[in-house]
Amino acid sequence: MKRNIVNYIKEYGISLFITKGIRRLYLKSNSVLATKINAYNEDKVTQALSSIVLNKEFKKSNLFKKKQSLNSEPIWIMWWQGYDQAPKIVKACINSIRRNNVNHEVILITKDNFQDYVNLPTFVLNKVDLGCISITHLSDMIRALLLYIYGGVWCDATILDIQPIPDEAFKSNFYTIRTDLKTKDPSHGNWTTFFMSSRPRNILMKKIAIYHFQFWKEYNEIIDYIMFDYIIKIISQNDEYARRQIETVPKNNSQTFELRKYINKPYNDELKNKIKTFEQNTYLFKLSWKDQFIKNDNSLYHHILNKYL
Repeated sequence: MKRNIVNYIKEYGISLFITKGIRRLYLKSNSVLATKINAYNEDKVTQALSSIVLNKEFKKSNLFKKKQSLNSEPIWIMWWQGYDQAPKIVKACINSIRRNNVNHEVILITKDNFQDYVNLPTFVLNKVDLGCISITHLSDMIRALLLYIYGGVWCDATILDIQPIPDEAFKSNFYTIRTDLKTKDPSHGNWTTFFMSSRPRNILMKKIAIYHFQFWKEYNEIIDYIMFDYIIKIISQNDEYARRQIETVPKNNSQTFELRKYINKPYNDELKNKIKTFEQNTYLFKLSWKDQFIKNDNSLYHHILNKYL
């Protein structure tokens, strides 16, 4: 941890480090002061990252070549260790996507097969081995490449899908969950990185990949855990076509974060009725494998496992 702090300050300066530290102290607050601190932090990170990724060339044409012939409109999921090593809630989520989308090829990306589909720069793979790039942030680059090269839908492995993903997600140039909630991250509810889709050769996806590569070519410490969101923000600020793609996505799945709040609650009539209200405008629910699940056979968690395992 101490080494990471020293390296972060060395790469980005003490000012940004202090700004992020203060923001972290106020993260759970909704006060006026906390809102101003969050906005200031977002501006500082955006400026710093923009200076790194904009107006630079990254020439690696082989990274964007197709390596497989696939049926159109695949669904991509990634669990690095493979399905058999996944937590139960992850297996349930993967199964929910497979079960509800039988007309689409569902492809699980793992450490054993990712290179069958995409090429990554050698320096990225080296920094993964060194621990500079986490598997979470590696997946950011992999999903951008997959969507650019093959198109389709990306679903994080902790998305519970309760009905078929609509054609709109597969036919649109770009699609994502758009809650319109005023979140504290750079998306502000206008997109999510855990559910995205695009048609093949979408320049937005190519720029997302390139900006990640440009960053990791020069730096060893990630500037912010949610750098993916900052990259999308920077692209939308500097590319009108990309910005229009994001802005034209209709509001959808506005209750995507709600189900997780009840994961350990008794699955009784009251909760069933509440879930029905969520399902009026939401079919994708973001869960987490990191939650502490209580041992209660009557909980929502166990209901999900019983239904999808």
